Amino acid sequence: MNETPTTDQLQTIQLQTLNAAPVYWTAQAMQEQGSRFFQHLGAALFAADLANRRIIYMTWPEACWDFYQRGLILQAAQETGAEQEH
Repeated sequence: MNETPTTDQLQTIQLQTLNAAPVYWTAQAMQEQGSRFFQHLGAALFAADLANRRIIYMTWPEACWDFYQRGLILQAAQETGAEQEH
């Protein structure tokens, strides 16, 4: 029987994913697509060490997850564009 994960379990999985993922695309999505606040937060995220990245992720988990997903789209678009150029 498959159990649906709880909100806490989903947040834990998302935080683990964010911590394991390269920060570049998440920060890039924040800087390109976010409000002024998230543009600056993206710059801070990109410059942050691991401990401070965790603080950012834990303070704004929903927003960071949203921008992480947007970053995956940016990354895929760039990779697709680079493949088409060859």
